[in-house]
Amino acid sequence: MALSEDTNSLPIGIKSKMAQTIIESNFGERFDGLFSISAGGLNPGITIGIDEKFQDKHDNAEKFYYEKYLKMIPFDVPITIEFSKPIELQ
Repeated sequence: MALSEDTNSLPIGIKSKMAQTIIESNFGERFDGLFSISAGGLNPGITIGIDEKFQDKHDNAEKFYYEKYLKMIPFDVPITIEFSKPIELQ
C-alpha cells in the first residue's frame, strides 16, 4: 500500500476508516480474540474489540493489543482497545 506523506494531515474520520480497512484486510492472519473494529462513534479514531477471555493471555493485554495494531497502521490515528464478550446469535 502506498500512502502519501500528507496522510497525517487528513481529517480523523478519513484516517479512521483507512485504519479500519487496513486491519480488516489482514483478517486472514491469526488475530487472537479480535471480533470487532469500528471507526467513528464516541471515540475519535478506531475502537478494536477483543474477546474478554484474551485479556488474561498477556501481561498488560491492553498495551499488547494496542502496540500490535499500532504497528499495522502507517499513520497517526487514535486506537482504543476494549475487552468484552462477543455478541452471540442464537
